[in-house]
Amino acid sequence: MKKSFYIFLIVSFFSLVFGSFPLISQFNDNFSDGDININPEWRGNPENFITNNLYQLQLDAPDGGSSLLYTEYSAPDSFELGLYFKMDFSPSVSNKLRIYLMSDKTDISKANGYFIEIGENGSLDNLKFYLTVNGISSLLGSGNPGIFSDAPAAAFIRITKNGLGVWNFYTKINNNFFSQDFLIKDNQFNFSGSYFIIQCIYTSTRKDKFFFDDIYIKEYKPDKKAPSLTSISMTDKKTLELIFDEPIEETSIYNNGNYIIQSVNIFPEQILNDTLFPNKVILKYKDEFSGGRIYSMYVSGVEDFLGNTCLNSKADFYLIENAEKEDLIINEVLFNPFSDGSDFIEILNKSEKFINLKGLMISNSSTNKNVILKEDQILRKGDYACITSDPADIVVNYYVPDSIIFIETSMPALNDDKGNVSLIRLNSVSESIMIDSFDYNSDMHSDFLDDDEGISLERKNPLVRTNDRFNWTSCSTLAGGATPGFINSGYYELKIEEEGLFLTKRIFSPDDDGYEDELEIEYKLAEEGYLLNAVIYDSKGRFINQLVNNETLGKNGFITWDGFVDDKKVPVGIYILLFKIVGENGTSKGGKKPFVVAHKLK
Repeated sequence: MKKSFYIFLIVSFFSLVFGSFPLISQFNDNFSDGDININPEWRGNPENFITNNLYQLQLDAPDGGSSLLYTEYSAPDSFELGLYFKMDFSPSVSNKLRIYLMSDKTDISKANGYFIEIGENGSLDNLKFYLTVNGISSLLGSGNPGIFSDAPAAAFIRITKNGLGVWNFYTKINNNFFSQDFLIKDNQFNFSGSYFIIQCIYTSTRKDKFFFDDIYIKEYKPDKKAPSLTSISMTDKKTLELIFDEPIEETSIYNNGNYIIQSVNIFPEQILNDTLFPNKVILKYKDEFSGGRIYSMYVSGVEDFLGNTCLNSKADFYLIENAEKEDLIINEVLFNPFSDGSDFIEILNKSEKFINLKGLMISNSSTNKNVILKEDQILRKGDYACITSDPADIVVNYYVPDSIIFIETSMPALNDDKGNVSLIRLNSVSESIMIDSFDYNSDMHSDFLDDDEGISLERKNPLVRTNDRFNWTSCSTLAGGATPGFINSGYYELKIEEEGLFLTKRIFSPDDDGYEDELEIEYKLAEEGYLLNAVIYDSKGRFINQLVNNETLGKNGFITWDGFVDDKKVPVGIYILLFKIVGENGTSKGGKKPFVVAHKLK
């Protein structure tokens, strides 16, 4: 029979003085000091162990054999013990792990106490709990079979014992929470001074495959905290997925009165648990939830494994919908950044929907370059998102609000003179939906600017067509040259409510002082598709400027004039706007609108 080799790693926790060997009741060692001889001192054969580059305690024996590390602790009536272990192999009878939780001797062949064991032949490897009396062991209980059958066998273990001798065993393997493995009651031994022992049983090929970290013992204080609802998501229009901050006792979830949605008198028709994720509850409803609305759910009556019951634990949820045409709009573009700076595109959710930007394609159709957004990001109504390859550059060069949503991604190159920015949702490999598309041009910048480097183009009004040339202007230099994440400096609020074409003011002063710098002309029509021709004359009837030449109008919008012709500002004086609006059936209407170009008095 092949000989098995035993190594005894003994870890002790001290609070009293026991000769020259200090005895403690609480202990925590994550091996970050890189030294197993101090804080605490590990006795026995420390030469066969190392602290590796991950600051874990690792077996590093020269060959199969016996090595010993030990320490002693004062065991309170109620304590909690935890550690991380990894066996970088599939456990077996010849290669397994024993952890003595309480032992009255370091010679385990004669010891009294309790230990756990991991490792057996076959595929049923689980956590087993033993009582040992004078070195003779008997099985008290075991956990879920097969959880340690694969390589590597690794887990965080947490064990609690109360004064009545109730032992609770918890494991955390792949999830971000501990789940209860099993529970045993035994109170035969309760030593005031005890040894905590880790025994590695291994062949020579496993002499460096045992790892340990984050070992602690502390006084156990029973969990009295009720489970809390941390999040709700919708997997479809009729199904909710509830996530709690700890595993939930299954029998407590099935009362549909536990789940109250504020202001909505509906209850789940089906309630399901998730065996892989015991902190998850799935609710299925008869009718679909509506989009564009935030629902608030209050959960009561759901319990954890210790009987703690949640009361009015709240979380919000909403339906996430696909973006359709003009649900999202291009609201601001920086295509000529400062030297070594970064372009950005700002998009605005003007719809009532909650929209996930993941999968949205940002494209420059003029160069056939594009990039697909890969991260989840939900935009609510009125939310702005700034898409750029370098958010830090934007923060350095512009004021940004704390609420800004940055999406960091590579960008399709944007030419400094002209180009295109498009938002596209891919339905499939061959189908796509154009959400919004903007053809920009550096000529759209204000004539007042001497240099447009680092100055963005801003959309004036989200309700006016994207490619209406009057709907874009340079960001004010007083606002810093760009406004990523908040309302545009050149925002224009539509004022008229009746059909027709109107001057919103009859006097303007094109002096770039931020006050009435442009002539504003608004229109509201019965439908889209009318043609507009608009010409400006001076008070003597001389032609000054062809402002609009047979351009197609939207249903509503505005036209602006900055008082420049051929890069020169016109003189102060009285001017006439002559316009004609022509419908598809040939009908037309027109008129004259006088206005004044003024200058600021000094």
